Amino acid sequence: MHDLERIEHALASDDLDPTLFERCAQDLLTEVFPGLSPVPGGTDFGRDADVHGGDPSSLPPRLMVTKSRDYKGIRSNMVGGLESLKEHKIPFNHIVLANPGSLSGTNLEKLQKEAAGHGATVTDIFGRGFFASKQPEPVVAA
Repeated sequence: MHDLERIEHALASDDLDPTLFERCAQDLLTEVFPGLSPVPGGTDFGRDADVHGGDPSSLPPRLMVTKSRDYKGIRSNMVGGLESLKEHKIPFNHIVLANPGSLSGTNLEKLQKEAAGHGATVTDIFGRGFFASKQPEPVVAA
């Protein structure tokens, strides 16, 4: 089985470890967002990282990672995270979503509308295609 096939299989697997996937998402998204600052699990109040590096006077986007693959699970994680941020008085206006799912355009649009209803704009959504394409570099012996 090729690396890409193994990665696709792991992303589709029901036994994907949520902590491991969160760490993977944080590590890979650091390449996209050099100012990404992970928030340790258990104290995150709905966010898994803050994305610093934009305008220092504005709020950083909040990263929300879930191992859910379908619209219902991703939506539930996002809404729960937004409600927790509100409850703990952590300000937000932009969010970034990361998950191993592969959602339709209609479902992505529904996530955008749901986030807007909670006072957030989804600036980026990273799904299965992003994570599957991030194959590790081969190790070359010296």
